[in-house]
Amino acid sequence: MRILPLCLALLAFPAAAEIYSYVDAQGNRVFTDRPQGGAPALRLSPTNSMPSPPAPPLAAEKPAPERRSPATAGCELSIQRRTPPCATPVH
Repeated sequence: MRILPLCLALLAFPAAAEIYSYVDAQGNRVFTDRPQGGAPALRLSPTNSMPSPPAPPLAAEKPAPERRSPATAGCELSIQRRTPPCATPVH
């Protein structure tokens, strides 16, 4: 279980690899982490970042549920609304 936080921490660090760019034989621009035929290393500007917003305050503890007397502990109240069927359909 200690490995998961370590892996997540390593993912948070930016990669320190060089990025190279060159044009292949078909005229396509290629970006890679391996130098190919004297391809120059690209210098990238830092990525945009913002500080995270402050955490919301912790919710107050919920009040304890109302205790019932032993005489009504197993009783539940159920209310159902019943309507008579209509003689004509409603559209």
